[in-house]
Amino acid sequence: VEVCTGAVSRLAKGCDVPLGQLLGAPLGSVFTVDSIRKSLTRVRQLPSEEEEFPNGELDPRNNSELLDLNASQKLSTRDIQKLRDSGESAAQIVEQLVSSSATFDQKTALSQQKYVQRKRKKYCPRVFMTTPSPAKLCELHYSNHSQKVLGLRSDSLSQLLAYANIHSDVRVMVVDTISGLLAACCLSGWHGGHGTGLSRSFGAPGF
Repeated sequence: VEVCTGAVSRLAKGCDVPLGQLLGAPLGSVFTVDSIRKSLTRVRQLPSEEEEFPNGELDPRNNSELLDLNASQKLSTRDIQKLRDSGESAAQIVEQLVSSSATFDQKTALSQQKYVQRKRKKYCPRVFMTTPSPAKLCELHYSNHSQKVLGLRSDSLSQLLAYANIHSDVRVMVVDTISGLLAACCLSGWHGGHGTGLSRSFGAPGF
């Protein structure tokens, strides 16, 4: 997706978010995605979850008597939809879900942390701006569209490049069946130097 004014991308489930706010932001910036209001908010400092849920002390609670019956949450799907329609932000809905859980206070600190993380991931995930690289692209497509890279993981890709001894001033012939990713890795393996490459790709190039 090309980041430009008017461009949108699905950054959360069922949520198309405008990408114009990313323009001009430096690499390393972090944004929270409000899946309710369909907007991005840049955060200067991420909240420390370790501070919210200290684990240095012995927790006397345990989860042995808790049953996962989906009956502990007082808010129904209709109630959550009403909160959305009323204009509540994603962070406020997460707070409502926590306060409406009948078993949240009975959970251990680690279980509480995991519960909050799941709700944040669902309603207000985070976006990190970073420099794209073949390894990150491989991880991205392996997670979302593994068939596009034929199920190739980033560690397997690095082994393949190591065995091929890709470096500066090398002559390479590449037969690529993963949308041009392997050829892009060979180019990046020159590290700003020079080299000669001949690539034959099968399928539509995507990189």
